[in-house]
Amino acid sequence: MQETDYWTTSYQQEHELLRIEWKPGCENMGWADFQAHILSLAEFAERRPVRAMLVDSTRGHVTLDEAMQRWHDREIVPRYIMAGVERMAFVEPPDLFAAASLAQTFEERAAQSLDVRFFDDGDQAEAFALGLS
Repeated sequence: MQETDYWTTSYQQEHELLRIEWKPGCENMGWADFQAHILSLAEFAERRPVRAMLVDSTRGHVTLDEAMQRWHDREIVPRYIMAGVERMAFVEPPDLFAAASLAQTFEERAAQSLDVRFFDDGDQAEAFALGLS
């Protein structure tokens, strides 16, 4: 679907699954690039059926400060929910600070409406995203 300097995304229509794989170096992306990337996910989910997202952060992840987390919860999560996204599976980054930032992002109020889980194993994350576990 999309490849940039920061990620690769793909869509499995038969499973209504959007995959996102962050690339090394994405942690250096600026706020405007981050917003543009995340907005593109919301826009995609609004145009096509997406029930689940599978996000692989093992090779790179953007650490979100509190302002970015609030923006994500206020502007992005409601769009995911309105579009029909039900669950999100994350393969966590090995960096504990980045993993904590990721978990905090989905502790915000709007995100509580999504079934969000974190995994250290890609196969387990995929099984959850596909509704198999």
